[in-house]
Amino acid sequence: MKAKILLIILLALPSLELFSQQNLVPNGDMNTPNYCPNWAPDYARLGWNMIHEPDHTVLDSCNYEVYIVSDTFGRGRSGCTSFVTYQDVPGIYDFRYVPRVQLTQPLVAGQRYYFEMYVKQFIDTVSIYRTWGSYYYTDHQQVGFSKFPLNFRWTQANPLPAVSAQISSGMVIYNDWTKVSGCFDAEGGERYLYIGNFASDAATIKQRSPFILVKPQFAAAIYLVDDVFLTTYDLDLPDDTTICASENLLLDATFPPQLEPHYQWSNGAATPQITVNQSGKYKVDIYLGSTGCAFTDSVFVTAIPDPGQLNRTIDTTFCKEIPLVLVAGEGIPDAEIRWNDGATEREKTVRAPGTYSAEVSVRCGSWTETYHVQQADCKIFVFFPNAFTPNGDGLNETFFPIFDRELIRIRNWNFEIYDRWGERIFQSDDPDKQWDGLKYGKAAQEGIYVWRLVYEGQKSNGISNEELNGTVMLMR
Repeated sequence: MKAKILLIILLALPSLELFSQQNLVPNGDMNTPNYCPNWAPDYARLGWNMIHEPDHTVLDSCNYEVYIVSDTFGRGRSGCTSFVTYQDVPGIYDFRYVPRVQLTQPLVAGQRYYFEMYVKQFIDTVSIYRTWGSYYYTDHQQVGFSKFPLNFRWTQANPLPAVSAQISSGMVIYNDWTKVSGCFDAEGGERYLYIGNFASDAATIKQRSPFILVKPQFAAAIYLVDDVFLTTYDLDLPDDTTICASENLLLDATFPPQLEPHYQWSNGAATPQITVNQSGKYKVDIYLGSTGCAFTDSVFVTAIPDPGQLNRTIDTTFCKEIPLVLVAGEGIPDAEIRWNDGATEREKTVRAPGTYSAEVSVRCGSWTETYHVQQADCKIFVFFPNAFTPNGDGLNETFFPIFDRELIRIRNWNFEIYDRWGERIFQSDDPDKQWDGLKYGKAAQEGIYVWRLVYEGQKSNGISNEELNGTVMLMR
């Protein structure tokens, strides 16, 4: 799995519950014990197993070697489990204990997940081990995932668990409960979660603690872990939509306040919600505290003016060899269309001259779009593509008239582009200047644009004054 480690440490504060969201980690709060007959009064944590390195055994949650500690060692004197990030054993390297649990459901490819857990150093003064305890503090308190339960095979050359860390503490953790949290994008299909140190001893920062051991040959860095939480938060603005001119639209990107969200909207707002009443693309970026977690979404809103103002008539031409495509209600995602021949599709392919009209209806009202189509003299003609894609891939990046300079010599030239509201957004008197799909220096919205060309041309049969009109589809 390709993993990008996103890390953050926040000193633990009084718990703010996230559990209104679904926790994909069963028994993540460690409060459900597995009552083991050979344990009293210490209980294992239901659902959790332990991966033991260097002998790569998988121990069930009632095995004596699991290092599960008492019901009172967790946050708020509740249940917890533990893991080993380092042990100073002569001749053995990268010694680890790694708790493992099966998630309630597999992770979804491409979905962004939020994870948090609380960890602290284990001070062994009252546990059943009594002679064991933390002789070291370390960093690299980490979480990783796998699609299948891993059977680790320890060798001196490759001793570490085959888990890629998705979240890492990034700093040494001491005796206080500390939150480790962050976000990651799932590869898809991950079912098992592991907590431990997946870095080598050489890459691990180790600091001695003041705890004195009875048997120093067992010196280790043992950490408690509690309140393990994994969920996904969906930033889901509505699909591209339309509003009437007199309406306001509330866009809500609210995240739980305990995640410390910071909002940045494209219109400059820094609030969870904004109210809009104008056409445009509205984008929000959300950053969760210092976790490195980031979410983004956008929506294009079309504010429809008074429908009575949208009645329009367009004169356009086509060549017999090149059919013309008319698009009614362009840029209106939820419009209902009815052409004068009864057709209800947005697009109509025209191969004959005539008048074509479409009634466009939305909940704000309706209007009529009329197209007067003529067939042009195509023996000597100026050709216009009916679509272009200014998306940066180097193909069809600009829109411009195409003509044979040997057959037609331009004397005067005026080329203009209009948006659907009749606003001129491009003009040129240079036949070599092309429209790059920008409107006031920014990428224009996808959709149909009207073009108009007026020119004086020297043809073989004399000077001709031409005025051409048509439409072009901008796609990205």
